[in-house]
Amino acid sequence: MSGGDFVRLGRATIIHDAIVRPGFDPACFDSDRWHSDPGRMPTMTERGSVLMLDAGSEIWVRRHYHRGGFAARLFYDHYLWSGLQRARPVREWRLLRHMQTLDLPVPIPVAGRVVRSGLLYQADLITVLLAGTRPLVRRGG
Repeated sequence: MSGGDFVRLGRATIIHDAIVRPGFDPACFDSDRWHSDPGRMPTMTERGSVLMLDAGSEIWVRRHYHRGGFAARLFYDHYLWSGLQRARPVREWRLLRHMQTLDLPVPIPVAGRVVRSGLLYQADLITVLLAGTRPLVRRGG
């Protein structure tokens, strides 16, 4: 299993596996596409929302990274840049790939995106929805 391929597009860097998903289109991170696609299925989570999209044989989940706690008041969805290899979607993408090799029931990572702006960055991750799952906030309590 590869450690991921990087594609640079302006300020954005995308990680994905070109062997597993040779036709991956970086435009998949474009919010307008997700909001205008008739296959879109919005859903809420505790700290914002994720977007779900019917991608043919799979349902893709796009999650934008948001901060929690006190830091969210200052940097709602920005993180301190400490290098591409340490960026949250790159680390999570690789961790999910490793967990797959251990046959653990984790979402399949499709792609991650890091958009750098000086000393800060914003990030997104697209994964495949695990069959038979639902968000915790929908379970009630």
